[in-house]
Amino acid sequence: LISTDNEVYLPLGFKAPLSAFNAVTGDTIRTYAESDGVEEVILNNGVLFMVANKGASELDAYTPVNGRVGDQAMVRQLFWDEEPRVLMAYDAKSGQQLWAKRSKVTPLTMSADKDKIYFHDGEQLLALNQQTGDVAWQSEPVGRRRQVTFNFGPRLVIHEDVVLFAGGEGE
Repeated sequence: LISTDNEVYLPLGFKAPLSAFNAVTGDTIRTYAESDGVEEVILNNGVLFMVANKGASELDAYTPVNGRVGDQAMVRQLFWDEEPRVLMAYDAKSGQQLWAKRSKVTPLTMSADKDKIYFHDGEQLLALNQQTGDVAWQSEPVGRRRQVTFNFGPRLVIHEDVVLFAGGEGE
């Protein structure tokens, strides 16, 4: 979910595409083509960056035991499947897709600054050019937790020209 002064962005269901809604009326403004299965989305400088799962999901067969609270015992048994996702960039106002690229994306690591989009691919950090999706740089291998559970998220933080990553491996 992303909210601006005028628009709200969210998928209307599991595996649904991302849509933009008028923040006052709730009317649908646009739906972003090919964005079905969106798992993560950020808005940066008028561009929506998404991670979408186009395959089977770890959550396809999941049903909460108690619909009112989190089922922590169950989510500790669900792991990131490490299958490639589709990273996509869209012009937020026109809905035009700018680029798409398949890659593994460690959950919750997508982040952006004014020029680049960053993420961890399960082994290393990558920085992509926001306009083209081309690799701007990649790091040496960076450690992470062996299994990424659904109740844990690695951290990727950008401050000025520094990229910080905490993968939860305890080192």
